Amino acid sequence: MLCPHCANRTSIRSSWMLSTLLRQVRYRCENDECGCIFLAHVEVVRIIVPSATPHPDVNLPDRYVATNATPLPANDVNPIPANDDGDDAAIAVPLDPMTP
Repeated sequence: MLCPHCANRTSIRSSWMLSTLLRQVRYRCENDECGCIFLAHVEVVRIIVPSATPHPDVNLPDRYVATNATPLPANDVNPIPANDDGDDAAIAVPLDPMTP
């Protein structure tokens, strides 16, 4: 995390668990001329890979779900049927070249 005042690097000095999903972290700016010390919160908001030993009291979404999005097919947004060759598909073509 960068210092909010001088934008230099910071280091974590200590942290405290506020809840199962939330920690408070104390940062110190590494720029000695600045010397800013500040607190930040680190929160678990979503599970990317599910746990093999889930905690029964932890209820987090396991992937990002957009609130206004409509589900899309997994293979293609606008699939073209495999048997549709366009307007020419309706024209019969003789298989025997000797047939007029």
